[in-house]
Amino acid sequence: MNGLRLRLPLLGFAFAASLPAHAYDLIALWEARHAGVTDTLYTTYYNDDRLATQSNGYADHGVAAWLPCSSNALNGPFGEISYKGSPSSPDVPPGDTVTPSRYGHGYTARMNYACAQPAGALPLYRMYKASPETDHVYTTSTSEVAALEARGYGFERVEGYIFTSQVSGSTAIYRLRSGSNVAGQNAEHRYTLSTSARQSLLAANWTDEGIVGYAFASYVNPSVAAVGFTGTYNGANISPSTPVTVPIRNVI
Repeated sequence: MNGLRLRLPLLGFAFAASLPAHAYDLIALWEARHAGVTDTLYTTYYNDDRLATQSNGYADHGVAAWLPCSSNALNGPFGEISYKGSPSSPDVPPGDTVTPSRYGHGYTARMNYACAQPAGALPLYRMYKASPETDHVYTTSTSEVAALEARGYGFERVEGYIFTSQVSGSTAIYRLRSGSNVAGQNAEHRYTLSTSARQSLLAANWTDEGIVGYAFASYVNPSVAAVGFTGTYNGANISPSTPVTVPIRNVI
């Protein structure tokens, strides 16, 4: 180590010059529930949440977790075309001319980084089956996407990235199901970071479907030292001779 240090907004990692470096923006995963059709929607796109709660009968339940953002230009694992917002509920604020990878998820603030995939993380796919078996399912598994599509679910979009193993500050996202997992029968899925909420749902006869991945219970932005690094952090040119601080933006 040469003693030259660069402080960047990474979550609990220190990188040497020979290792890949990643910085990313965290974004809120909103939760909204519809009692009438027993469906729960989770989305990092603020206008999706606003449309659901203001026009489609869903009730706002706040922020369920914080995820590294993803580009709205991503399609599904088998080339399925991603939903990219609508004129009334755009992913891109009016007048925003940045490239799709820098979209603000419906916020006026842009992402500082390119919403690139962090090391050790996978895309979180949002799947949906409409009435009468209304249900949203979120998964990182491409094989599950294929199985859901065979049962009539459609791919909607990538909501962000979640880590496949625990990283500093992260918490497990538990997935639970009410109802049947059989085609043609009603089901509802819930996702929670809370162990007490998980226990309450299990006590109410929900089925435990395991851990989807790892995300964050709050907006955390500690800096750690990146030692002797020369290169690009998702678009920011960095070298030990030009130390800079590039904060992750809390768009909320």
